[in-house]
Amino acid sequence: MRPMAKLVSDASPIGTRRRPRGRRRYVWMASLLILAGAGSALAAYPYPPLPTAEVEAARDALQEARAGAGSLAPEPLARAEAAALVMERLYAQDRSRWFRFQRLEALDRAIEDTRVHSTSALAEARSVHSERSARGEDLHDHLAAELRDLGPQVAFLPPGERRARGAVARAGLALRHAGEARGNGDLDRMEANLAAAEADIAGAREAVDKRYRRFHEPDARRRWQAWADETVAASRGGRVAIVVDKLDRHLILFRDGRVAARIHADLGRNALTDKIVAGDGATPEGRYKVTEKRANGSTQWYKALLLDYPNAEDWKTFRARKQRGEIPPGRGPGGLIEIHGLGGKQSNWTDGCVAVPNQVMDELFAAVPVGTPVTIVGTARLPGEKEGPSKESRG
Repeated sequence: MRPMAKLVSDASPIGTRRRPRGRRRYVWMASLLILAGAGSALAAYPYPPLPTAEVEAARDALQEARAGAGSLAPEPLARAEAAALVMERLYAQDRSRWFRFQRLEALDRAIEDTRVHSTSALAEARSVHSERSARGEDLHDHLAAELRDLGPQVAFLPPGERRARGAVARAGLALRHAGEARGNGDLDRMEANLAAAEADIAGAREAVDKRYRRFHEPDARRRWQAWADETVAASRGGRVAIVVDKLDRHLILFRDGRVAARIHADLGRNALTDKIVAGDGATPEGRYKVTEKRANGSTQWYKALLLDYPNAEDWKTFRARKQRGEIPPGRGPGGLIEIHGLGGKQSNWTDGCVAVPNQVMDELFAAVPVGTPVTIVGTARLPGEKEGPSKESRG
């Protein structure tokens, strides 16, 4: 039989082994309570919501900028696109977080940058669109005015100037298309058509300048002016005289030194040049007289005032040109230059004569006697005329 002390000693380890199990239960219970409390705290914590509405608004702003800005505001639109990439990346990151104790400031900044740059791009695009549209309208009006001035001059060119006539026709069509494009907001198409119209107008202007250059030569202008002044002076004392201004395409009847009538006249189909040979379609320039009045079937042009072309001065000029080799063999200076009826076609179509409407021809026929001075000039300053585009803007 063992001693009591030994028994106690042997029992002690058993008591010691049982006691830790109770403590572990207490630890587990405390842990569970802590976790439960933490869970309750987490559940009750006021998490900030995802900025879904702000992101959608920024996306809408970017979409509107893409549709409205396009190539008009590339820099702010590129900044908006870059900010949107950052926004989308951070937004995806924000949605993947388990716990959101606070908002991502970087995401808020990216949302704001996307919205601000999109708004800026759209505003800049609208400003650029307005400026380009206004410039296009101004250029359209300028080109249209130039075309209106150029059209009659091109129509006055010889029949061989088909390129200039084609350029005027194309320019008119391009201006119409430019106006339509501007109305539709298609500025690229508007500007392309304006550029085409401008190029065609420049080409036609070059052809016109070449043909009209002689009307601005100082020597020729002085000579024409002297002829016109002499003719006007010859009408004083109750007499009549006629001056034909080829540049303005007008026949001016003077009586007693004053303008009695100004009539639009059709001239030769090659009226911009001086007459050189028969069949060249040019209206001669010089000082002539009415040698015969034709009516009642003696002319195919209703009524006519026959001029003394070629006169001595014309023959002198013709022979000088022939000596210089400017006249083809077998060609003469032509003749039968008249002021006649059947005009009013608003074009140059005769073989070199001056044509007026029949009712005007009736008045001239009654007012103009044989021997009346008739001077045909390239252009001249006549009594009662004012400085204007018809005299100075050509060439």
